[in-house]
Amino acid sequence: MKKLASLLWLGMLCSTAAFAASEQEPITVHMDAYQIISTKDAEKRIVAKKVKPGDVLEYVATYHNTTKHSIAHIKATLPIPQGTVFVANSARPRHATASLDGKVFQVMPLKHRVKQKDGSWKEELVPLDAYRFLRWDLKVLDKGSEQKVSARVRLIPLNR
Repeated sequence: MKKLASLLWLGMLCSTAAFAASEQEPITVHMDAYQIISTKDAEKRIVAKKVKPGDVLEYVATYHNTTKHSIAHIKATLPIPQGTVFVANSARPRHATASLDGKVFQVMPLKHRVKQKDGSWKEELVPLDAYRFLRWDLKVLDKGSEQKVSARVRLIPLNR
């Protein structure tokens, strides 16, 4: 069972890289997944090969301008796969927005209104496990340059 769960999570890692553009596109995207190993003294980043519930992964997407001119208004989007929980304050650069559906993006932390038993409404934080996408406005990507965006997630049990 552990091996199957590990293979399923690795499959999710690979599927998140599927949004990368082909090399003939003006912007190419390359995505890497790293496992974060923390000790009391340090933190180590290794290429994610075998993962299990509770592990922390860092996704790094590199956006590269392959043209001979600058491109403006690039919206770099990083999916947060099912079976993972976004780690708060791990988005880099920090000015990311988040989405529950990939369509509507808002400043983090996400909030929603919840109707109370007495009929009143209260604004509450959306749980981090509901976040499905992060997005950054890269402003301008100069010719031949690249910019990285990243975020961390924690793997949760598939059958929870």
